[in-house]
Formats: sequence, structure tokens, C-alpha cells
Amino acid sequence: MGGAGSGRPGYFSQLNDPNSILSQRSVYYDYDSYTVKGEYRELVLSHARFLRDNASASVILQGNTDDRGSREYNLALGQRRADSVKNMMTLAGARDAQIESVSLGEEKPRQILAGLAEYYEPETLVGRKVVVVANLKPRKMRGLESQGMICAASLEDETGEKPALASFIENVDIGARL
Repeated sequence: MGGAGSGRPGYFSQLNDPNSILSQRSVYYDYDSYTVKGEYRELVLSHARFLRDNASASVILQGNTDDRGSREYNLALGQRRADSVKNMMTLAGARDAQIESVSLGEEKPRQILAGLAEYYEPETLVGRKVVVVANLKPRKMRGLESQGMICAASLEDETGEKPALASFIENVDIGARL
């Protein structure tokens, strides 16, 4: 969210306060859906009230999808997702001019932090297919956001513990469901 302020000192600081619902920024959807789930209702309404109470504030809503479906389909679904949140916010008092909704489809890559650098040389991982759990809520790790988890087992040898990355014997398409 951007904006110049509301005249209330520190009012915008609640956007970054981890104890405030306003610090939460993500709404997750069921597969192939753009209906905002009940568990995210208060989050969306809280942001709507913030916009209503802060006329100079604005927000860009980014709709995303996974990689299943065509590029065109995913862009359209992402737009419907962003628009569904925008509609809820405007019905709750935010002004239409404060909200821009855009679709990124599957175009925005995920950042997944795994702590593998001490165990693997980068060239041994390039092009390697691993099992990733991507439908998790993002988590902060060392100040960065991780948007998934790489599956691994813990192996022990004479040098100590080392992760063994989960993969398949068969040739599995990227994006296949487990």
C-alpha cells in the first residue's frame, strides 16, 4: 500500500506490524476458483477499512495462479481473483480509485528458501527436478519470504547429516500433482 498518511502519527506503521492483521497480504484460493474463502474475509475487510479511513492510501492487487492451464486461462483466472478481492473491498467502503487489480497469472516466479547451499554446489542443482510443496502459506526465513518447501530426507554419513532431495525415478512433468 502506498500513500502519504492520514494525519494520525504511525497509522501506516500497522501495515508492517506483525501483530496487526494489516501486515498480512495474501489470500489463497481453492483450485480453479476465484471465490474469496471465509477464512480471508476479515483480512480483506480490514484492508478495505484501512483504505476507507485513509483516502490517500492505495493498493495494487495481484492475482496469481499455479502453472496448470494455458497462459491465457491463468491470466484470466488471476484477474478474476484480483477483481474478487477488489469487489469485496469497494463494497466495504474503499474507493474504486484506490485499488488497481492486475493479473500475473503464473508469470511471477516463486521464491523457495531451503538452506541447501552448504550441501550442494549450484551446478549440481541446475536443471534437476525435485519435489516441491507449493501450496503452503509463505513463511519468513532469515528476513526473506519462502513460498514453498523442497522435500528432502535426512541422511547421515561420516561427515554428518546431509539432506537427500526427493525426486522420481520416472520422468515426471514439471507441475505434476503429488
